[in-house]
Amino acid sequence: ANYFVPLSSACPDGGQPNPYRSPAGEGACVPPGSPSINNYAIAGHAINPVTFQGARVEALYKINDDWNVLISQMYQNMDAQGVFYDQPTSSDGRPLAPLDVTLFNNSNDKDRFENTAWTVHGKIGPLRAVYTGGYLVRNVDQVGDYTNYARGVYADYYQCYGPGTGYNNNLKSTCFSPSSTWSSVERNTHLQNEFRLSTPSSWRLRGIVGVYADD
Repeated sequence: ANYFVPLSSACPDGGQPNPYRSPAGEGACVPPGSPSINNYAIAGHAINPVTFQGARVEALYKINDDWNVLISQMYQNMDAQGVFYDQPTSSDGRPLAPLDVTLFNNSNDKDRFENTAWTVHGKIGPLRAVYTGGYLVRNVDQVGDYTNYARGVYADYYQCYGPGTGYNNNLKSTCFSPSSTWSSVERNTHLQNEFRLSTPSSWRLRGIVGVYADD
């Protein structure tokens, strides 16, 4: 994988013509001394396995004939490797087979959550009472390969400088390693509470009243 510097004439300063055209369809040169990379270490078949692990446990405690408490705990962890898309062409313009991609760095998505929920049933005088709530914590860590984008149509603007790039045009054309990644780290929490009172089903006039809070 190399960067492209768009040129319409012979490569200056000892640069080498690239055998493939740039993603923009222009003739291209690789500036002398530019680094190159390969994906030998990660190339393979079925590179996107997904592993799920989880557990759930519940416990009911009966306080007396009128009151009980139900506690529920859930946990799940997802580990997804690779990517879930394909590319019709590689980043240097060569056609790819169906379901193929060109990547130069490992990509993964790790998604984990823990959820605690509780429900209390009881009676207040003749009224039935229910209090329920839950607390969720979710963590998502993602890493993706950015190389194809960084060395695409605007590659020369990202990590190159010199003539034809718009940066330091008075300097000798130079490109840095095209290998790059992006990462995303998320942490979400969710707390909810609800309390309801309802009349007995034997009453002629029946009703339910409650309050709800969500954060």
